[in-house]
Amino acid sequence: DARFLATAEEEARARASGKFVLHTTREGEGQGEEKAAGQEDFDRAKWLKYLEKKRRRLCVLAEGRRLLIEGADCLVVASRHDPSVVVPRLLAFLEDGAAFAVYHEYLEPLVALYASLMEAGMLRLQMLSTWWREYQILPGRSHPHMSMSSDGGYLLTGIKVSQGEAGQREGGGEEERQ
Repeated sequence: DARFLATAEEEARARASGKFVLHTTREGEGQGEEKAAGQEDFDRAKWLKYLEKKRRRLCVLAEGRRLLIEGADCLVVASRHDPSVVVPRLLAFLEDGAAFAVYHEYLEPLVALYASLMEAGMLRLQMLSTWWREYQILPGRSHPHMSMSSDGGYLLTGIKVSQGEAGQREGGGEEERQ
Protein backbone atom coordinates (compact mmCIF):
# COMPACT_ATOMS: atom_id res chain seq x y z
CA ASP A 1 0.00 0.00 0.00
CA ALA A 2 1.53 3.30 -1.10
CA ARG A 3 0.16 5.14 1.92
CA PHE A 4 2.55 3.39 4.28
CA LEU A 5 6.32 3.43 4.52
CA ALA A 6 8.22 1.55 1.88
CA THR A 7 10.55 -0.41 4.17
CA ALA A 8 10.68 -1.63 7.73
CA GLU A 9 13.87 0.42 8.31
CA GLU A 10 12.08 3.67 7.47
CA GLU A 11 9.23 2.73 9.77
CA ALA A 12 11.65 1.94 12.63
CA ARG A 13 13.41 5.31 12.16
CA ALA A 14 10.05 7.11 12.14
CA ARG A 15 8.91 5.41 15.33
CA ALA A 16 12.23 6.16 17.04
CA SER A 17 11.93 9.84 16.12
CA GLY A 18 8.49 9.98 17.77
CA LYS A 19 6.60 10.53 14.50
CA PHE A 20 4.72 8.23 12.21
CA VAL A 21 5.77 9.09 8.70
CA LEU A 22 3.74 8.07 5.69
CA HIS A 23 5.16 7.48 2.23
CA THR A 24 2.95 9.32 -0.23
CA THR A 25 3.10 9.80 -3.97
CA ARG A 26 1.96 12.96 -5.71
CA GLU A 27 0.10 12.66 -8.98
CA GLY A 28 2.32 13.00 -12.01
CA GLU A 29 5.59 12.97 -10.05
CA GLY A 30 5.87 9.23 -9.46
CA GLN A 31 8.22 9.65 -6.50
CA GLY A 32 7.48 9.64 -2.82
CA GLU A 33 7.54 12.41 -0.27
CA GLU A 34 7.74 11.84 3.46
CA LYS A 35 5.47 13.89 5.66
CA ALA A 36 4.14 13.55 9.17
CA ALA A 37 0.74 11.88 9.44
CA GLY A 38 -1.84 14.63 9.59
CA GLN A 39 1.01 17.19 9.49
CA GLU A 40 1.37 16.84 13.26
CA ASP A 41 3.85 15.24 15.59
CA PHE A 42 3.01 11.80 16.84
CA ASP A 43 1.03 11.98 20.08
CA ARG A 44 2.61 9.24 22.21
CA ALA A 45 0.07 9.53 25.03
CA LYS A 46 -2.82 9.14 22.62
CA TRP A 47 -1.14 6.12 21.01
CA LEU A 48 -0.51 4.47 24.39
CA LYS A 49 -4.13 5.08 25.39
CA TYR A 50 -5.27 3.43 22.16
CA LEU A 51 -2.98 0.43 22.74
CA GLU A 52 -4.22 0.03 26.32
CA LYS A 53 -7.84 0.12 25.15
CA LYS A 54 -7.07 -2.48 22.49
CA ARG A 55 -5.24 -4.68 25.04
CA ARG A 56 -8.24 -4.55 27.41
CA ARG A 57 -10.62 -5.46 24.57
CA LEU A 58 -8.42 -8.43 23.61
CA CYS A 59 -8.26 -9.55 27.27
CA VAL A 60 -12.07 -9.53 27.45
CA LEU A 61 -12.28 -11.60 24.25
CA ALA A 62 -9.68 -14.05 25.56
CA GLU A 63 -11.61 -14.41 28.84
CA GLY A 64 -14.80 -15.08 26.87
CA ARG A 65 -13.07 -17.76 24.80
CA ARG A 66 -11.66 -19.35 27.95
CA LEU A 67 -15.12 -19.48 29.55
CA LEU A 68 -16.63 -21.02 26.42
CA ILE A 69 -13.94 -23.70 26.27
CA GLU A 70 -14.40 -24.57 29.95
CA GLY A 71 -18.15 -24.90 29.46
CA ALA A 72 -21.01 -22.83 30.79
CA ASP A 73 -23.37 -23.94 33.55
CA CYS A 74 -26.38 -22.11 32.08
CA LEU A 75 -27.42 -20.40 28.87
CA VAL A 76 -29.81 -17.50 28.37
CA VAL A 77 -30.55 -16.40 24.80
CA ALA A 78 -32.63 -13.38 23.84
CA SER A 79 -32.07 -12.57 20.19
CA ARG A 80 -33.96 -11.38 17.16
CA HIS A 81 -32.08 -13.94 15.05
CA ASP A 82 -33.60 -17.33 14.33
CA PRO A 83 -33.15 -19.35 17.56
CA SER A 84 -33.13 -22.67 15.66
CA VAL A 85 -29.80 -21.57 14.15
CA VAL A 86 -28.25 -19.80 17.15
CA VAL A 87 -29.15 -22.11 20.04
CA PRO A 88 -27.77 -25.44 18.70
CA ARG A 89 -24.41 -23.75 18.13
CA LEU A 90 -24.38 -22.35 21.66
CA LEU A 91 -25.53 -25.62 23.26
CA ALA A 92 -22.17 -27.10 22.27
CA PHE A 93 -20.55 -24.85 24.90
CA LEU A 94 -23.06 -25.80 27.61
CA GLU A 95 -22.14 -28.45 30.20
CA ASP A 96 -24.25 -31.58 30.46
CA GLY A 97 -27.10 -31.23 32.95
CA ALA A 98 -27.12 -27.43 32.61
CA ALA A 99 -30.30 -25.39 32.15
CA PHE A 100 -31.04 -23.10 29.22
CA ALA A 101 -33.68 -20.50 28.44
CA VAL A 102 -34.48 -18.96 25.05
CA TYR A 103 -36.66 -15.86 24.66
CA HIS A 104 -38.20 -14.74 21.39
CA GLU A 105 -40.98 -12.29 20.69
CA TYR A 106 -42.72 -14.68 18.25
CA LEU A 107 -43.95 -18.23 18.85
CA GLU A 108 -43.14 -19.87 15.49
CA PRO A 109 -39.31 -19.82 15.74
CA LEU A 110 -39.49 -21.34 19.22
CA VAL A 111 -41.84 -24.11 18.06
CA ALA A 112 -39.29 -25.15 15.41
CA LEU A 113 -36.53 -25.06 18.03
CA TYR A 114 -38.70 -27.07 20.45
CA ALA A 115 -39.12 -29.83 17.85
CA SER A 116 -35.38 -30.01 17.08
CA LEU A 117 -34.47 -30.06 20.79
CA MET A 118 -36.99 -32.88 21.42
CA GLU A 119 -35.27 -34.92 18.68
CA ALA A 120 -31.88 -34.17 20.27
CA GLY A 121 -33.13 -35.59 23.58
CA MET A 122 -33.20 -32.49 25.78
CA LEU A 123 -35.09 -32.83 29.07
CA ARG A 124 -37.91 -30.83 30.70
CA LEU A 125 -38.66 -28.68 27.68
CA GLN A 126 -41.32 -26.10 28.50
CA MET A 127 -42.82 -23.38 26.35
CA LEU A 128 -44.19 -20.40 28.27
CA SER A 129 -46.01 -17.27 27.22
CA THR A 130 -44.98 -14.18 29.13
CA TRP A 131 -47.56 -11.65 30.17
CA TRP A 132 -46.73 -8.00 30.37
CA ARG A 133 -48.86 -5.04 31.32
CA GLU A 134 -47.83 -1.42 31.43
CA TYR A 135 -49.28 0.86 34.07
CA GLN A 136 -49.84 4.58 33.90
CA ILE A 137 -48.80 6.23 37.16
CA LEU A 138 -50.11 9.73 37.82
CA PRO A 139 -50.27 11.74 41.06
CA GLY A 140 -53.05 10.23 43.18
CA ARG A 141 -53.99 7.45 40.75
CA SER A 142 -52.67 4.57 38.70
CA HIS A 143 -54.24 2.20 36.18
CA PRO A 144 -53.17 -0.11 33.35
CA HIS A 145 -52.95 1.34 29.87
CA MET A 146 -56.27 0.69 28.18
CA SER A 147 -55.07 0.18 24.61
CA MET A 148 -52.25 -2.32 24.81
CA SER A 149 -51.54 -5.92 24.02
CA SER A 150 -50.66 -8.14 26.93
CA ASP A 151 -48.26 -10.36 24.99
CA GLY A 152 -44.61 -9.95 25.96
CA GLY A 153 -43.09 -12.83 24.00
CA TYR A 154 -42.39 -16.51 24.57
CA LEU A 155 -39.86 -18.47 26.59
CA LEU A 156 -38.49 -21.97 25.97
CA THR A 157 -36.65 -23.64 28.83
CA GLY A 158 -34.99 -27.03 29.23
CA ILE A 159 -32.02 -29.05 30.44
CA LYS A 160 -29.20 -30.25 28.22
CA VAL A 161 -28.22 -33.91 28.35
CA SER A 162 -25.33 -35.54 26.53
CA GLN A 163 -26.07 -37.76 23.54
CA GLY A 164 -24.78 -40.78 25.50
CA GLU A 165 -27.27 -40.16 28.32
CA ALA A 166 -30.11 -39.64 25.84
CA GLY A 167 -29.28 -42.94 24.12
CA GLN A 168 -29.10 -44.79 27.46
CA ARG A 169 -32.42 -43.29 28.52
CA GLU A 170 -34.12 -44.43 25.30
CA GLY A 171 -32.44 -47.84 25.34
CA GLY A 172 -33.23 -48.34 29.03
CA GLY A 173 -36.90 -47.78 28.39
CA GLU A 174 -37.02 -50.50 25.73
CA GLU A 175 -35.30 -53.03 28.01
CA GLU A 176 -37.79 -52.39 30.79
CA ARG A 177 -40.73 -52.92 28.45
CA GLN A 178 -39.45 -56.31 27.19
